[in-house]
Amino acid sequence: MIRLFLSPSGTINRTWFLIGFIGLCGLIMGGNLALSFLSGSMAGFLLSLFLVVFWFYVIYCVYGKRLHDLGRSLWMLTGLIALECLMIIFVMLAFGGAEYFAEFSQYDRKAVIEPEVKAAITEKYQTALKANLPLIQALMLIIPVGFTAILALLPGKTVKFK
Repeated sequence: MIRLFLSPSGTINRTWFLIGFIGLCGLIMGGNLALSFLSGSMAGFLLSLFLVVFWFYVIYCVYGKRLHDLGRSLWMLTGLIALECLMIIFVMLAFGGAEYFAEFSQYDRKAVIEPEVKAAITEKYQTALKANLPLIQALMLIIPVGFTAILALLPGKTVKFK
């Protein structure tokens, strides 16, 4: 079982992929719970650095095995992550980010902006984000949920976990 999460080689069928996906979700929830207890501390900061790298590694292990079973390489997953990063930028700009940057672009790069003005601009941006949070969360889930569903539904070549 540990090989499922920590070894990128091999192949897995749909059942093992779903087991790995559920395990990955559990690891992420457990890590987020630990981070919530340690928030604001140096240990929380260090743990967050470790967890980001660890989660990406486990994602590559689980999803990579399934992609290998489908005859694909890990580049498809790398492309998906790059696409998700582009989606993050799009969502940030579409839901107040463009206006946020436009407000700050009025000032000279070396100009000192009054703290009240900074706070007002930031508050306006955060209000726009909070108002659209359900839509933002749905947009951010389209790519990973769709990709996971495709991997879970396509028949592969592997009969058992190897």
